Amino acid sequence: MNIIPFTSAKAEATLELAGGKGANLVRLTRAGFDVPRGFIVSTNAYREFVKGNGLEGVIKQELEELESEDTDELENASQGIREAFGQGDIPARIHLEILSAYAELNPQKDGGYQNPVAIRSSATAEDLPDLSFAGQQDTYLNVIGEEPILQAVVNCWSSLWTARAIGYRMRNHISHDEAALAVVVQEMVQSDVSGVLFTANPLTGALNESVIDATFGLGEALVSGQVEPDHFVVATPIALSGAAAIAEVRSQRRCKHIQYFSAEEPPRFFPRVNLIPFSKAFAPPSP
Repeated sequence: MNIIPFTSAKAEATLELAGGKGANLVRLTRAGFDVPRGFIVSTNAYREFVKGNGLEGVIKQELEELESEDTDELENASQGIREAFGQGDIPARIHLEILSAYAELNPQKDGGYQNPVAIRSSATAEDLPDLSFAGQQDTYLNVIGEEPILQAVVNCWSSLWTARAIGYRMRNHISHDEAALAVVVQEMVQSDVSGVLFTANPLTGALNESVIDATFGLGEALVSGQVEPDHFVVATPIALSGAAAIAEVRSQRRCKHIQYFSAEEPPRFFPRVNLIPFSKAFAPPSP
């Protein structure tokens, strides 16, 4: 299977076929969330591209005797591999399947495609309990047209071999042979505000805290580190229980807003949440 629509059965969108991001988007779609429509170019297509263009030998040669801490060597190896990917040809069958799925997602109007899509990498080793490949593979936004779509897919495939990704796999003893990458093609949302929600605190590992980072505009500026987001830390179990919860709200490296609210009179913009400085995050407010 080379193309997996977001509406596919869960059994079809496995981590091995759809990557972490793709599998989760299918899961959210099937659960009834308002997910922008899209499809996944599976890891089968990636592997067929690599095999069809004889890239296994290039990858093996570039990685031979590579040291994970030598940044220059990592960059050189990455450049060699990615250049070889860029010169490869997408197998004809996969080429047609991608364009067919794209045409179904974005029908032509007035002789051309009108709606932009996002092309997003979805690696098989991302979103794991003990590992995070966040930001190590490529994303392309506002892509329109058949050739740009196909080029962005190849670029995403090659981004499995960025210097950061190669070094990270080596340092964490992850076999390069087991790594593969799917590609998500998804309708663009021209958002006024974007954010990222972590259901556990990524800095402390606390499972009883959710962390939200948000900014104006597209989320790419946030995840690529171009902006300093507004930052929320919410005591999740307390909030879900209906009692007053505790949160930090920070902007530009300082506390943005400090107020106290009771569970009976929650704040209008964030129901049932007490907002206090992070230094007091585990101390309830005075009566």
